Amino acid sequence: MKRFVALLLTAVMVVSLCVPTFACAENNSFDAEKETIEFNNALYAVRTGESAMPKLTDSVQACAVSVGTLESASRTEWAASTARVLEDAYRQDVKSVIETENAIVFQFDVPSEVDAGAMYVDKVEYIKPESTRASSYNRKLTYMYGWAAGYYELESKSELWEDIFEDLITVAGYSNPVSVSDFAFEILMLPARSLTKTTPVRTSTMYQRYLLNKVGQIQDPATGIWGPYAYVGSYKDFYRTLLEKNDYENHYVTLGYEENVPENLVCPMNPDRHDEKPHYYESDWILNKAEDVFENGTTAYRNVYGWATQFSSVHPGDL
Repeated sequence: MKRFVALLLTAVMVVSLCVPTFACAENNSFDAEKETIEFNNALYAVRTGESAMPKLTDSVQACAVSVGTLESASRTEWAASTARVLEDAYRQDVKSVIETENAIVFQFDVPSEVDAGAMYVDKVEYIKPESTRASSYNRKLTYMYGWAAGYYELESKSELWEDIFEDLITVAGYSNPVSVSDFAFEILMLPARSLTKTTPVRTSTMYQRYLLNKVGQIQDPATGIWGPYAYVGSYKDFYRTLLEKNDYENHYVTLGYEENVPENLVCPMNPDRHDEKPHYYESDWILNKAEDVFENGTTAYRNVYGWATQFSSVHPGDL
């Protein structure tokens, strides 16, 4: 944190943001009770109590261009203070503060370990009060990501080799269906003698799921607490395809597998499939929806593909 504050006081970084452009289309089948518990965890976890971004004085505003306002003393101090609050809340290190035309963005370091079933923060975007995207409320957008625990089955079939070898299957890393025969001999490079006409075989494709939810947050003018009022999500799936044979009494032995390994755990760009909920790429829509929910006192809007059972390794402390 000390290194970050020192860096912040001496330099301002103005770069374009890396926002994942992929995401996918099938809902995990969570039961209602579990989903409610996980949703409540997510609601609790992203509440924080940092101060609002200070407005620019008339003199600073007159001299400021669309970026570079972090050079003002009030915003330098605010950014350092906000970084400390976010780091304490999410148990993650802020690696940089980036300024764009409309926002100041806190980007987090990749955790040393990314646990399945946990959610982490990628970045938090604070809308500048002088921006054309600003409203009468202080607003921010929090990006939460994580991996669902385990693998989920996409498809599976079991037959004798002579009945299945021409069938088309979904194979990890391949955009078009592949025949079972090509999967066995061209992709897995199995010797022909490993399978006979009467060999019972099974093919199965499973996936692991990456989740990225955007959370629209509003600062309550009365309490100063940033509450989450709108969630819009995306997902990316990464396949693993197996070929097995039945040795005896339904005991299967793996002959080989093909797997599409995510290129990284935070912003993987090589999924086998992806989708996003409506308005996922419309940040202003999410923020406006959060504002509507806050003003009307209704339940937070949520349109996501899933939640994690915990947020990072530790929930933020009570505010």
